Amino acid sequence: IFGSVFEPFTRARTKKELVEAAVQRRIPLAPVSTPADVLQNRQLQHRQFFVEVMNSFAGRPIRMPGAPYKLFGTPWQVSRPAPSPTP
Repeated sequence: IFGSVFEPFTRARTKKELVEAAVQRRIPLAPVSTPADVLQNRQLQHRQFFVEVMNSFAGRPIRMPGAPYKLFGTPWQVSRPAPSPTP
């Protein structure tokens, strides 16, 4: 029964509208991000989370997640892309 009421309500609103309304009403709610949402996330963009790495399988640079944390004394870096599938 809840789904039959809640689903039409959520389909008529954006994720941002739903989160803002939940915050105002002190309702715990968190959006589920799509891959596109993650790529457009302002916080991840600001901290330059995604990095370009040359991928020999694709023959071009690919964008992939970078450092999960930032440390000054021991900086983390991507040294190679993820393993390629075997043909």
